[in-house]
Amino acid sequence: MANTFDNGLYIDGQYFDVPLLSCKRKANFLWKYADRTEDGVHEGEKLGTYFNYTLSIGRIVNKNVYNALYAKLVSNDEYHTVQMPSADGQMFTFEAYFDSISDEIVRSIDGVNTFKGLTVEFIARRRAL
Repeated sequence: MANTFDNGLYIDGQYFDVPLLSCKRKANFLWKYADRTEDGVHEGEKLGTYFNYTLSIGRIVNKNVYNALYAKLVSNDEYHTVQMPSADGQMFTFEAYFDSISDEIVRSIDGVNTFKGLTVEFIARRRAL
């Protein structure tokens, strides 16, 4: 398994040879409870920091690869093991569910559709920090 995302993506140990255009990381801070006092001071109990990712995938020429990846993304499996780049350039493995999957048809000729703009959000199941 490669140490970079130069050549694809791993989901549940399965390699997808797809061009990754961008990988946006977002640190979400989730709270068990949070409120403001009358004088505007924040009070709460933080659960942790969760790293979530949005991947933008380039045009996939091989229809079998595209269909296999799309089937994996929309499967009924609740959680997946995903490998993403971390801040230090190494691979970061975490468990996530998939959300907000989208793509668009750019061409449809004789019943054969060509898609582009596949994006997916990976939402962390467990806190990172």
